[in-house]
Order: sequence, then structure tokens, then C-alpha cells
Amino acid sequence: MQRAASHRPTNSGRCARCGFSYTADVRDCPQLRLIRRVLESRGTIPLTQSEPGAAICAGRPQAWEIKGQNLSAWKRAMASCSECPLLKQCRESLRQGQVLPADQIMAGTVYDYYGKPVADHRLRAYAVDRGRKPRTFHASGTNLRGEGDVA
Repeated sequence: MQRAASHRPTNSGRCARCGFSYTADVRDCPQLRLIRRVLESRGTIPLTQSEPGAAICAGRPQAWEIKGQNLSAWKRAMASCSECPLLKQCRESLRQGQVLPADQIMAGTVYDYYGKPVADHRLRAYAVDRGRKPRTFHASGTNLRGEGDVA
């Protein structure tokens, strides 16, 4: 965090840490943007818009994917969606069928592999179900596979 804090403009219009020259269109140096992306993906800092007027998810698809993420990452992404200035447009796109989300978070809702929304009260169960491996043995101790099958 201290490294990120040292990336700030000086009176000369350059970054105090890396010397990047700021312009009217660029308010953060490339190193600070990289650090911010890593910290956001770790959940250390809240997600921010990459550009004014753009969706919070723009340029960060991995944060809104279900695969490879845990429940707390899903909830962070859902909370970020609720703060997004383009949330209404996103919901309207879904309603009109312009976008078919599958295995991702969109408009503050988790969508499963088949594109069906997962209710908030089912998120924990859905997360557990996604992490389960198929059982090979029944609770009674008998093998569910055929006698000659190899596990």
C-alpha cells in the first residue's frame, strides 16, 4: 500500500515515484493502475471505475467470472455492481435479452452455468455445490460404481 501511495503527481506534472508524465486525460500512472488492479482482485481495496462513464466491470472480466472465485469475491463483485453508474443499463440489457450471462456476475446477480440467476439466499449453497467432487462411495460403504470400475 505504501508503494501505491508514493505514485502521485508532483508540481512538475510527473509521478513522484516512477517519473511518468501526466496529461489532461491521464490521472494515474501505469504503475499505480497496475497496483490498483492487483489490490482490487485481492479484495484489499474496493473496485473503482477504470474510466469516467465506463462500467466498473469494464476491463476486468475475471472479477465477474464465477469460475475460480470464492463466495466472498462474488459478494464483492455484486456490491460493486450496486455502486455502478451503468447498473440500470445493464439490467435493461438483460431484460431485453441483449446479453445472455452464463457462469458470471452481471447487474449484481450471480448467473449459473446455464444462465439462470442464483437467488441471494442460495449463494452459499451454490458455492458449496460448485466445489464438490462427485462421490464414489455411498454412505453405507458400498461402492456406487460397478464392481470392475476403477476409481
